[in-house]
Amino acid sequence: MAAQQIARHRGGWATSLAQSTRERLPGLRLRGSDELVCTNMMCDKVGQTCLCKLSMVLERLHHLRHLDLRGNRLDRLPEVWRLPHLETLDVRDNPLEAVPEELSTLRSLRTLLVDERMLERTPENLLHLTRSPSEG
Repeated sequence: MAAQQIARHRGGWATSLAQSTRERLPGLRLRGSDELVCTNMMCDKVGQTCLCKLSMVLERLHHLRHLDLRGNRLDRLPEVWRLPHLETLDVRDNPLEAVPEELSTLRSLRTLLVDERMLERTPENLLHLTRSPSEG
């Protein structure tokens, strides 16, 4: 079942960080989101998607079950994931260098949606969770 269908059946998707925090919906869709663009003038990623901003956001969203980060120009993912209920993570359409081994610490994670080119760079202990676009 696709991530959208899963979240729809269990209460819906937030489409902003504020809405997710306020309404505590199980899904958060941040596809190509401006909310992840760094505005800190001291950061070398100012004007780009910033990993530190994503990490700070994830710290506050312990309730998430489904996270859609498609198309955010992420070249890597955070190493620390404190999302104990996360079941579905969609990171397709990002120029990721690798899928972090630390995702294996997410005990509830059941589905990891990645681009086909990422399958060879996915840690072996996460391969059973992966789905690529060709698999639907």
